[in-house]
Order: sequence, then structure tokens, then C-alpha cells
Amino acid sequence: MLKRSLVAAVAAVLALAVTSVNADVSATLLLRSGERINGQLIDMGADFTMRVNGVEQHYPIGDVAVIDFVGGGLGLPDTETSAVTPGRHLLLLRGAQSFYGTLVDFTGAPLKAVFRIESGEERPFEVSQVGRIYLTRPPGAPVATTGAVTAPQGGLIVPATSQWTSTGMFVTTGELISFNATGEIRLSGDPNDVANPDGSKTQRFAGGSALPSNFAGAFIARVGNSAPFPIGSNAAPVRMPSAGMLWVGINDDNVSDNAGEFRVVINRAGMERRRK
Repeated sequence: MLKRSLVAAVAAVLALAVTSVNADVSATLLLRSGERINGQLIDMGADFTMRVNGVEQHYPIGDVAVIDFVGGGLGLPDTETSAVTPGRHLLLLRGAQSFYGTLVDFTGAPLKAVFRIESGEERPFEVSQVGRIYLTRPPGAPVATTGAVTAPQGGLIVPATSQWTSTGMFVTTGELISFNATGEIRLSGDPNDVANPDGSKTQRFAGGSALPSNFAGAFIARVGNSAPFPIGSNAAPVRMPSAGMLWVGINDDNVSDNAGEFRVVINRAGMERRRK
């Protein structure tokens, strides 16, 4: 009986050790001072607990700008850092999706980041799926993008030979964005096969396009990897269906034989009023 109890106790200790190891995840804390702390993220309470070179160390939450699980706190893209706004956190998954809200906790094994999104829902994200979490704008980062996105000669260039073009803007769910697209593109080698932002002037369709029920060549958009939606020449603000990087594109099933470009000026119009 004593031997059996001893075996059970050893097994319990080993299980606890394995759980502890599984719960630790390599991460970099980029501090507001610019210092980078590399180690294993253990816990989040009144501060962040990191194991650095085998020694547990604690860092006040207010001192941390970014928790980086993929890049060591180096080379942070301007398209990310410029999207960080005061008073809310930005969680970026290892893909196109992103969320604004508040980091609540790290918990469990495998480790999960509990994040309260702006709707108030608390969602657990496995850290293996998380790229970075911005708690505030990191030192030296550009100011958040506001107003119009412009390029030389008055607009962001959207080439007809690219299916999708990044705007460099992160948008939030419900945010109102306005587009002012101009120009004309050719959709094939036929000089008469042309389109403006509303689509083909002959009103033809492209069956394999992103929006096959809309005219070929029309100006369209999507957020992250979510479903695309039509824009055309409509200048009225459009409510964003989700949060993430805003992309604009050409509604065509074969862009390799296209020519020309659209130009678009994009403005943040604000947030849609919540319905009571």
C-alpha cells in the first residue's frame, strides 16, 4: 500500500511538472522603455511573470507595450503599430484576423490569452494562434492612421493586375469607412472590354470572381480573410463587417491579362451608432 501511494504521489508531481512546462510559452515583452525581455511567459496577475534564464521575474503591466510571440519584439510592421489607439488593446492572430479590446488574463495548459473584445464577450485564444498583443503603442511607432489614406496624385493605387491590394489600415467591427474610387481598367486583351469602379461597361460577369453576381472588374473590398463586399463608385460610408486589415481589389477571375488601375481615397467616417 505504501509503495502504491508513493508511486501515485510521484505520478502526481510529474503530471504537475508537465502541466507547468506545457503552460510556459516563449515570448518577448517589449517594454515602454524600449527594452526587450525574452523568456517564457508563465502568468499574468498584478504583473507579468516571466522565466528569464531560469529565474522568475516580474514586470508591471503598465510597463509593457507589446507581448510578441512570433518576432522577438523586432521589426514591428507600421501597419500594426499605427493601428494601436489609446485606451484599448489590439490582439493579432497568426493570420489576418485581429481584435480590439482588453487583455484579461493568461491561463490554462496549453496557455490561452483571455481577451475581452469590444462587444464585452471574453474569448480565450490559444497562444499558439496569437502573433502579438499590443497593450499600448510601442516606443518610436507612428501615430495611428486617421483620416484619408492617400498616395501620390491623390489616391491609393489599386492595380488591375492584382486581385487584392492592402490599404495598410486596420479597421474595427462597425466602423464606418468611405471610399472614393475613380479610374478605368481593361479586363482582357480586347480594348473594348473595360470597367470603371462599378464594373464592366458591357455589364458582363466573371463566374470565378470573388463576387460572381456583381459585374466583372468592379471595385470591391474585404477585411482580413472575411467575405468580400462590393464598393463600386458609391461614396456613402460602409460599415465594416469585422476587425482586421482592410483590403481592396478587382472583381475578376483572371487579373493577369488586365491593364490600368483604380485610385481610391479612403476615409474613416467613425463608428456606427449602436442600436438600443
